[in-house]
Amino acid sequence: MTNMSDVKCMVADSESQRQIDITPILRSVKWEETLLDQPGKCTLEYLESGLDKPFMEGSNVVVSVKDETVFDGYVFKRKRTEKEACTITLFDRLRYLNNKDTKVFNNATAPEIFSQLCSQQELPFRVVDGSDYKTAPCVHDNKSLYSMIIQALDETMVATGKYLMLRDNRGTLEMVDVANLTTDLLIGDGSLLTGFDYTSSIDADTYNYVKLIQENKDTKKREVYVAMDSSTIAKWGRLQYFEKMDEKANEAQIVARANQLLKLYNRKTRSLAVTCLGDTRVRAGSGVGLAIDKLQDEGVPYMQMVFCSKVSHTISKELHKMDLTLEVV
Repeated sequence: MTNMSDVKCMVADSESQRQIDITPILRSVKWEETLLDQPGKCTLEYLESGLDKPFMEGSNVVVSVKDETVFDGYVFKRKRTEKEACTITLFDRLRYLNNKDTKVFNNATAPEIFSQLCSQQELPFRVVDGSDYKTAPCVHDNKSLYSMIIQALDETMVATGKYLMLRDNRGTLEMVDVANLTTDLLIGDGSLLTGFDYTSSIDADTYNYVKLIQENKDTKKREVYVAMDSSTIAKWGRLQYFEKMDEKANEAQIVARANQLLKLYNRKTRSLAVTCLGDTRVRAGSGVGLAIDKLQDEGVPYMQMVFCSKVSHTISKELHKMDLTLEVV
C-alpha cells in the first residue's frame, strides 16, 4: 500500500536555479485533475524548518510515487504562518492556457487550433488523438485560449461523437481520446471502494426539445428548426435547448445539428462520487470497471466500464486514497 515513504519531490528554484529535494520534510501530498475545469492542481505541505531559505513562485516541482512522475508543475501560491508547516499550490502547464487573446479561426480542426495556440505560447504539446472535423468559422474576442480549444472540442463531439480532452502528461500538453484511456482497474464491492454517493438528474444538461433558429437577411424572416422526443417530454416535461445558428449554415447542416444535439442530451445525467484506496494510474479521463451491487436497481449495470471526470489523490503518512467522480452512461 502506498504512503509517504513512496513519494519523492524535487524542486528547481526559479530564482537561484538550485535543485532542492524536499522529500524528507514533506507531510502530505494532494493532486487533482478534472476533464474540463483545468488546470491540474497539486498541494504540498512541508516543514519550514527543513529549508535554508524558501523557494519562490515559478519554481518547477516534480512529484513522483515509486519513481513514476505523477505531477509536474509550477508554484503559483505559497502560504506560511507562525506555525512550522508551509503549504504551496502548484498548477500544471494547462494553467498557461488561461491567458486571454483575440483569435479568428476559419474552418480549423480542433487539433489545428490546439497546436497553433500551444505553439504561440511556447508550450510543449502533442496530438495523440485528433479529428479531421472542421469547426465552424469563429471569432474569439478576449477569451481564454483554453475556452477556444474547448469550444472546438465540444463542436467536434456533437458532430462526431468523439470525446477528445486536454491534459498535461508529465510536462507535455496532450490532446487525447477518452475512449483510449481505459485501465484494467476494478472499483466496487470488495475492490478498493470505501464509500459512494450516486446522483441521477434531469436538472442540468438534459434536453428533449431542441430549437435552432436562423435569421434570413434576404427574406427578413426567422427560420425555426426543431428536434424533439415526445416520449421523454411526456415523462419529464419540455426541457428546451435553444441556439442561434450562423447565417452561413445551410438547412441540412442545421437539421443535422438539431438531431445530434437531441441524441446527445435527451437522457438523464448520472454521476457517482466514490472514495477508495488510491492507484496512481487513475487520472481524469481514465476508464475503470465499476461493480456496485446496490446500484443495479438504478439501472447501473454490474461490471460496466465508466470514466473519471474528476480525480483527487491524497497521500498522507499512512495512506493513499482517491476521491473520484465517475460518469455513468
